[in-house]
Amino acid sequence: MIQEFEIVRKNMESMLKYSQMEYAKFNKTKNIVYLQQAGEKLFNAIESYIQYKRKVNVDSFYELKNLATKSQKKLLYKGRELHRFFYNGLNEYDIETAERKYLKLYKQLKNKTKKNPRG
Repeated sequence: MIQEFEIVRKNMESMLKYSQMEYAKFNKTKNIVYLQQAGEKLFNAIESYIQYKRKVNVDSFYELKNLATKSQKKLLYKGRELHRFFYNGLNEYDIETAERKYLKLYKQLKNKTKKNPRG
């Protein structure tokens, strides 16, 4: 079981890394697709972070939401905003708003994982 959650932790770390790589592409090109990809990968990292911290495997956002702590739910809902931006693009947010939300949320998750990445 411990090994199982180490895989979840590694997935979270990978998603954070790939999220930042996509954001770097966006920063260079200003192509909205890269910002959407960065946000979606960050949302996946948040889901993995919560599953790792709570030591649960779930199949849906709603299951995860029901098992998350209050502060984890806040993080999850902010990530869900970026998830919607991934699918809806400019119908959801303008680029500046999406970028601001992404950067703030990325920093929040990065800080949480730096404090105590292994639980």
